Amino acid sequence: MAASPDGRIFVAEKAGTLRVVQNYVLPYTTLIQDYALLDTPFVSLSVDTAGERGLIGVALDPNFTTNGFVYAYYTTAGPTPVNRVSRFTANGNVGTNETVLLDNIASAPNHNGGALAFGADGKLYVGTGDAGDGNNAQTLNNLNGKVLRLNPDGTVPTDNPFYATATGDNRAIYALGLQNPLAVAVQPGTGRLFITDSGDLSDEVNEGAPGANYGWPGNEGDFDPGAFPNFTRPVFTSPHLVVVPGASAPAVTDIVTIGGWPTHALSGGTFYNPATPYFPAQYVGDYFFAKPATGDIFVRDGATGAESLFASAGFGTVDLDVAAGGWLFALNHSAGTITVFVGSTVPNTSVPPYLSVTPSIPTPQYPNPTGTGATQPVQTIAVGTGPGAPAQVAVLNTDGTVRFKIAAYDGYSGGVRVATGDVNGDGVEDVITGTGPGAPPHVKVFDGATGAVIRSFLAFDPAYRGGLYVAAGDIDGDGRADIIVGTATGSSHVKIFDAVTGAEVRSFLAFDGFTGGVTVAAGDWTGRGRADVIVGTATGSSHIKVFDGTTGETTSSFLAFVPEYRGGVSIGAGTAGLFVGSAAGATHVKLFSGGQERASFYAFDPEFAGGVRVAANGPVLVAGAGPGAGPQVKTFESLRSDSAVLDRLAFDPALPGGVFVG
Repeated sequence: MAASPDGRIFVAEKAGTLRVVQNYVLPYTTLIQDYALLDTPFVSLSVDTAGERGLIGVALDPNFTTNGFVYAYYTTAGPTPVNRVSRFTANGNVGTNETVLLDNIASAPNHNGGALAFGADGKLYVGTGDAGDGNNAQTLNNLNGKVLRLNPDGTVPTDNPFYATATGDNRAIYALGLQNPLAVAVQPGTGRLFITDSGDLSDEVNEGAPGANYGWPGNEGDFDPGAFPNFTRPVFTSPHLVVVPGASAPAVTDIVTIGGWPTHALSGGTFYNPATPYFPAQYVGDYFFAKPATGDIFVRDGATGAESLFASAGFGTVDLDVAAGGWLFALNHSAGTITVFVGSTVPNTSVPPYLSVTPSIPTPQYPNPTGTGATQPVQTIAVGTGPGAPAQVAVLNTDGTVRFKIAAYDGYSGGVRVATGDVNGDGVEDVITGTGPGAPPHVKVFDGATGAVIRSFLAFDPAYRGGLYVAAGDIDGDGRADIIVGTATGSSHVKIFDAVTGAEVRSFLAFDGFTGGVTVAAGDWTGRGRADVIVGTATGSSHIKVFDGTTGETTSSFLAFVPEYRGGVSIGAGTAGLFVGSAAGATHVKLFSGGQERASFYAFDPEFAGGVRVAANGPVLVAGAGPGAGPQVKTFESLRSDSAVLDRLAFDPALPGGVFVG
C-alpha cells in the first residue's frame, strides 16, 4: 500500500491487480464516502500466487506528482517463477509503460520479501526474501535475503557497499543476512531506515546501514554483540515487545473494502513524521508496526525506544502508511479493509470499537457515547415546511421514503425548525420541532417510531415571538439526546433541556450583545465521547462558537466563511464533523473537523441565491433549499456538488419558503 500526495491510495492485491482507492475530497478526508475503490485496476499483472508469491510490493516515486512513476514488486507467472521489480507510469488512474528494473530474483512459495521504499537519498530500496534457503542470505552471489539499493531507473549506484566486490546485478546489494524483509521504512528528515524482518523464532526490526549483516540464518533475534562481532544487532525484536494497553487513536473509520492476504510475521512499519501532523505531538517521530497474527498495532517511542500497544482489534494488519495529511492507514488482509486512524487530542487508554464497511458502503456503526460498544440507531431525516406553508414535518427514512408526516402546530404557517435525536432512548431517532417567528417559543418532541407527542414545552418566555432553532445531542453521557434551543432573532440566548426529565440544565448568551439570533447544533467537537454545544450566527457574519458540553466553556471560535459574508449560517454536526451552510445567498457548504476545514462545495445550483439549511445524519450531509427553490431535500455521502444520494421534494412543489432539515 502506498498513499500518494494527491490523496489516492495504491493497493497491491496478491492476485496481481494494483488498485487505486480514489479520494474525491482533496487533499485529505476521513469520510468513508469520500473514498472509492475504482473498478478499473491501475495494472493487472500475470503472477504466480503459490504460497507467498504474487504482487507483494508497491511504492511511489518521490517525484510522483510530476513524473507519475509507480513501482511494483511481483512474482512472474510461468514454469520458473521469479520475482521482479518494475516501474509504471500513471496515466490518470491507469498504469502504462512497464519498465523492468530488476529481474530474476529467485522465488519460492515462502520468503519472497517484497518491501519497496525510497530513501532520503532518492534511491529505491528493495527487500528480498531468502526464497526458503537461509544460505542465500549470506552470499554476495545472489539477490536473496538482502536489501537492495537501486537508482530510480534500475541501474546500480556506484557507491553501493559491494559495488567493487560483487558482480552484475548483485552489486545492488546494500545489506544482507535477512530471512523475509516485509517492510522498509524511511524516516522523513533524518533518512533513518528501518527494516522489518521475520524469522523462525523471532521477528526483528533492523536499522539499515550500508554493508550490514543482520545474521540470518546463523542468528535471529537479539544477541550479544561480543559473540557475533560481524553481525548488526537489531533495534528491537518481537519477544521484547511490552504489550501494555496504550494509546489508541480516538476515531477509527474503515474507509473502503479491498482484497488482502495473510502473514504471521511483523509487518507494516512506518514512521510518523507527516508534513502536517494530525496525531498529538507525542507521536511525531514514533515508529508504527504491526503483528497480524495477534491483530496488534504497536508504536515505538522515537525518543525513549519504549514500545506499547497502539490498537488491538483482530485487524490482521499487513501494511501501514502515513498520509501527508497526518493520518495512519492500516491495510487488513483478513477483513479486506483499509482503516484510517485520526485524532487531534491525546487518546485515552481504552481501545475503541473497530468497524467494517463493505464495498456498497451501507450505514456504518458509530461508537455509543456511553462506551458500551457500537450501536446502529434507526436514523431519521426530518424536513419542516418553510414560512408561508402549513406547519408540517415529513419524517423520512434514510433512503428518502416517507415514514409519516406530522402536523406540528395547528393554524401556524411561520416555518417549522427541526432536529432529530433519540430523546426517549428507544433506539429510534425522534423528531424535535420549534416554531418560527410570530408564535410562542413552542418546542415539541415526536416519537420517531409512532409520531406521537412525547414532550411539549415553551423554551423561553411566552411573550418571545422571534422564532427558534433546535438541535439534539447527548450532553451528559446518559445515552439519550438532550435538547438544545436557540433564539432565532432578538438575542443569542441558548438553553439546554435534559432528555429524561425535561428540566432546563443550562442557559447562556452565546455572543455578547448580538441580537441577530443563533442557530444550534450538537456534536463531539472535543473528542470526549459526549456532545458539545455548537452555536452559529443566524444572521450577519459566519461566526461559530463551540461550548464544552460539560463545563460550558468556549473551546473554539472562528469564522466559517470570509469576513465580508453577511448572510448568517445554518449548522449541523455529525460523525464527520461540523457542516456549515450559508443561510442566505449561494448554497455554499463547508465541513470542519479536527479544527480544520475539510471540504467546500455548493449543495444546489451555484446560481440559486436562497441559501441552504443543513443537518447531519451520522456522516451524511442533509441539505434543504432556502426560499425560492421549493421543498427540495438532498443528502450527500461524498461532498461534491454532483454526488447527491437523495434528491427529492418533501412536500407539494408549490409550497413557498424552502424547507428546514434535521
